[in-house]
Amino acid sequence: MSLDAPRSFERNLQKWRWTPSSQGDPTKPPDRFTAIPGRNNYRGGAINSYEQLRMLKRKYKIRTVVNLARDSMKHQPSGKIACGGMRENACEPKWAAALGLKYIAAYLGHSPPSAANWAEIREALAQGGVYVHCSAGVDRTGAVVARWRKEITPPGEITDTELLEYTRHFGGYWRSHQDYRQTKNKDLGDWALQGRYDPSLAARVRGGGGGLLPGLALLGIGLLVFFKYRKP
Repeated sequence: MSLDAPRSFERNLQKWRWTPSSQGDPTKPPDRFTAIPGRNNYRGGAINSYEQLRMLKRKYKIRTVVNLARDSMKHQPSGKIACGGMRENACEPKWAAALGLKYIAAYLGHSPPSAANWAEIREALAQGGVYVHCSAGVDRTGAVVARWRKEITPPGEITDTELLEYTRHFGGYWRSHQDYRQTKNKDLGDWALQGRYDPSLAARVRGGGGGLLPGLALLGIGLLVFFKYRKP
């Protein structure tokens, strides 16, 4: 698994930067939009409009939205769907529902997600078609993606220093392995680096999210149907 996402991020950032005060271009992805390991998995900043989310579904095959930041919804315009604000009437969950997308709310501060939240996020990433974001696509997103990389990358292929360096390229409070614990992200960073390689999870990701057993199950069902309905 390569660490070439920062170069992609830099290209995207130059071309697609938007500001919270504008509606942006719904034909282009959010700020810091970058691919991450898994089938059709991406990371980035806040979703700016219903039309932009619809584009992510159509063009990038997004099926699940993981929102790590309640404040990312502060500037979302209602458009055709009556919504607004960051709580009961927030736009993003309604946009996702209208588009038939799964919405995972795991709103973070400088603390890591709960074990239940992480289990749900991890399973979604294993299945693929996920957009993980916070407000800027930097700190909270950085921790979750770093933990994801940590759990699907075999030992020896990536060091903690390399993982933090990858995350630091996106900006925010991330620093080098030696001094990140002096920042606001020390708890997020500790949590990310506590991840342990999971061979079964890695195999699912390499196999496109399905894994061997689901594939064998589908094959078995297909054979049963074939033999039941075939002509003598």
